[in-house]
Order: sequence, then C-alpha cells, then structure tokens
Amino acid sequence: MDKRTVVVVCAVVASACATAAAVAAGDKRGHGSERCRVSTFSSTTFEQALEAKETDWFRKKLRCDKASFLLIYRAIYAACPQKPAANAKHKLIKRVALVMYYLAQGGQMDQAGMPLGISHTRSVVYINEMLDVLCSMATRYICMPTEQELESVELGFEAVTGFPNVVGAIDGTLKVPIQRPKDFEGWYCRKMFPAVNVQAVVDHVGSFRSLSICAGSNNDQSLWNGSAVKKRLSTYVPAGRHLLGDAGYKLWNHLLTPYPESEAVTDRRKRVYNAPAENLARCLPSNCR
Repeated sequence: MDKRTVVVVCAVVASACATAAAVAAGDKRGHGSERCRVSTFSSTTFEQALEAKETDWFRKKLRCDKASFLLIYRAIYAACPQKPAANAKHKLIKRVALVMYYLAQGGQMDQAGMPLGISHTRSVVYINEMLDVLCSMATRYICMPTEQELESVELGFEAVTGFPNVVGAIDGTLKVPIQRPKDFEGWYCRKMFPAVNVQAVVDHVGSFRSLSICAGSNNDQSLWNGSAVKKRLSTYVPAGRHLLGDAGYKLWNHLLTPYPESEAVTDRRKRVYNAPAENLARCLPSNCR
C-alpha cells in the first residue's frame, strides 16, 4: 500500500478514537457500571489469526483486513512513547487489536478484552493507553491542506466534481449510535436513538482533513456553527477558494451550498450550478453521505 493509503487508514482509526474518547467520557463505559451483551465470534485466537493467510478474523472483529491492521500497528508502534516490557503478557500488537476491537464493536471497555483473552481490568487500562496514543497522532493525520497541498487538492476536486476553486467537501452523519448515557438529555437524534453527530471535511480522495463531534440532537448547521474549522476557516481556506457543502448548510464565507431545488427546477443556470455539488458524494466516505 502507498503512503496515501496509510494516511487514509490511520485517519479513519484516529477519527474513530476521537469520537469514542468523547462518548466514553460522557457515558462512563469504561467503569463497568452496567453490563451489556458483547458480540462473540469463533474461538480463533488473535495469535492464530496473525499467522493465518485469510483475513476473516480481522474483517469481522476489527473491520479491516490484516494488511491494514499491520499498517495501523506500525504507525502506533512508532508513536507509542512507552512500549510494553519484553516479558509483558500482552504485547503492543495485541493492545492495538484490543482498542480497534473496542472502537469497531462498541460495548464496554472492560468487556472488550474477552475475545482476545485479556482481563477486564487490563482491558480498561490498555484501551485508555491506546486511545491516548491515537489522540496524539490525530493532528498528524487529520489536518487541513497546507499551502503546498492546496493547488493539488483544488485540481483534484475540479477533476472529480467539475467545480473549480474547491479545497474541501463537508458533510455530517448521525450513523454513530452509542449506548444511552446516564445523562442522556440531548444525545437522542432525530431518528430517536442516542448518537453522536460527526462532521467531516475531506479532500478529493476522501482523506479526513477535519473532524468535529457533538451530541446527536444537533443538526449539521448547529455542529458547523460550533466547530473549530468554521472559526478558523479564513486561515485554512484562502480568498477565492471554498469548501463545498450540501443543502444542510447555509451559504457562508468560503462555504458554497446548492440552490434550493424549488429554484433550480425553473432555472437552468441554477441546475447547472447544482450539478457539481451533486458529485460531492464521490469524494465523501460512505458514512458521511
């Protein structure tokens, strides 16, 4: 896999970590106060899965193939300030698998170690340690385009969408369900389940460039209004360049949105303008569509 693939894979994991860390702080999943049903799989151990040629174990439990997992492990290994001792029962690679299982499958921290043969207490410790490492990595993998990158990103968007002067696509998703927090006020989304609302800015190849999260009751516009990327948008996006959003956002400095459908139906120029915005979905990861 090339460098771009490594960045995309690690950015996805780091973004999941940011969401999980915020939610865990609110719903106290790490304290084991309330038991929940944990998904179970075959008895194949992690060590056996590492040696096997097939990657079913990784796809089912970690939602990635073995090659992607090893890429993530190597990146975390390089960023980890304190490696486990040589005689540690659970090596760093297993702790990485543990935190990825927790992020992929949900549930409680103290229950996440069961499929990996890690005790409840150790699971909580290891997951928090790995989340700290991932959070420290986030700014390296999730950042707005630099001045040197802007031209290539702009040309990439024009090639994909036909829209010039665009350096990012923005959208939100409510497809991040969580366990009901004890203080659940405001966490229920419009679809009537507790969730986290996630806003992402991506580039023309779908790499995450910015992430913002809030309680599920907030809509896209509300999340945008409170996001750090809006507050610093003039710094990230030079004059004459823009982010491209959908109808969930209002027209704003450096943020282009489609015309209302009611206007576009009767005005050909507005339909032509809206067409590139519809191609926005080609750039966005599936969970942000």
